[in-house]
Amino acid sequence: MTIKGHVLLSTNLFVMTSLLLVERNEYFISYGLVFYSVFLMGVVFVDIDEPNSWIGKKLFFLSYPFKLINITAKILLWGFGVEKKEWYRFFEHRGLTHMFLFVFIFFVISYCLFKADMKIMSHIVASFGFGVLTHQLGDVLTNTGIKNYFFPFFIGKNFKTPITFSTGGLFEIIFNACLLFLLAIQIFLFFESKELF
Repeated sequence: MTIKGHVLLSTNLFVMTSLLLVERNEYFISYGLVFYSVFLMGVVFVDIDEPNSWIGKKLFFLSYPFKLINITAKILLWGFGVEKKEWYRFFEHRGLTHMFLFVFIFFVISYCLFKADMKIMSHIVASFGFGVLTHQLGDVLTNTGIKNYFFPFFIGKNFKTPITFSTGGLFEIIFNACLLFLLAIQIFLFFESKELF
């Protein structure tokens, strides 16, 4: 999925979740933009493992070292005689940052912060984790899906939806147009249904 598709899908899911789960109160109104900004960072950060991705090009000083670590890890696996190709997959694009375990870490940190009575920081970390999760959901819609998503379970299994599309293809363009329309409806309903204060 292209960066446009990820942002549209993720924003739709963020707005839906906000409408369904979050009461319109002073707290959310005050910090909603912060949560959304951090959420978007999570959406785009997942592709840091690919220097040719949108975020990889912007943060090349992170993506190239990440790629070097991935190449080094593959060489070490080969050097130690690891023959299972599934293990090499962890060190490619849609590898470690595309696993549910990666998202789970953010939600555990968020829970610990919440228990430590650091509510705002907890929600910021959860927003980043939710952004990562929505990015992964977008990749599951593509033809390639995500391999080893539920590591350490189902190693070698490729997770994708029954109906998929090619990244940047015609169906994704149509899908993005539908997402844009859905987002416009949600924003309209959001402001029509309740007053801001």
